[in-house]
Amino acid sequence: MNRKVVAAFLAASVGLSVVGLLWNWQNYAQNILSELTGTLISVLIAVLIVERLLEAQRRRERKALRKGILKAISHVSEDVVYDSWTYLLRFPVHSSTVKFEPFVRPAILAQFIEAEIQALTGGSISPEDDQDFRDELQKEWPEFTSSGGIYRAIERHLRYLESSVTPRALQLGDDGKLVEMLFSIEERWREWRKLIVIVEDDWGLPEQQAWAELAELARQLDALDAYASLEMSKL
Repeated sequence: MNRKVVAAFLAASVGLSVVGLLWNWQNYAQNILSELTGTLISVLIAVLIVERLLEAQRRRERKALRKGILKAISHVSEDVVYDSWTYLLRFPVHSSTVKFEPFVRPAILAQFIEAEIQALTGGSISPEDDQDFRDELQKEWPEFTSSGGIYRAIERHLRYLESSVTPRALQLGDDGKLVEMLFSIEERWREWRKLIVIVEDDWGLPEQQAWAELAELARQLDALDAYASLEMSKL
């Protein structure tokens, strides 16, 4: 609106107010107070309505963010299992107690790794048995001697969990258990990575310990996936 027009309206309003006050100030003051009261009530109602609308929008956004986090966890779980299966597919299976397939829960991966270690070593992780374990792996699975191979096959999924999913869960800030489980998996992943370096640099660490760390990581990922599925069912 033109500034001159606005100024004219303001001047007219002030002038009429002065005339009204001089003519009958009591009645005019009562009318002014009534108008102000009505205006304040209207503004208050409008503010409450807008606040309710904004709160509803925030709830929808938080729900969408939470759903995205839970779906991402499910996808990471599936990708870790599938890429692990793809990597292990090239090697012979020594144990028939666990059937490892591409679309199973991470807990089955953990059971499969533990069953293979048990079949190759009898479950011992003494240095002498570890040498037997390495010799057997080198003969049967030349590329499988270190768990570094499977680490590199699934590393990008674990990095996505660390770099994308965990920050979003922290941003959401309403599920301490979820954040704690994500941090626990990251800690387990780093520990597995350190063990792989120690093993591959031949510092004398039994290789079974690194494989056992992978099995524990898979179990924690399974628990995280189960929790995500449960929370998704509540949305």
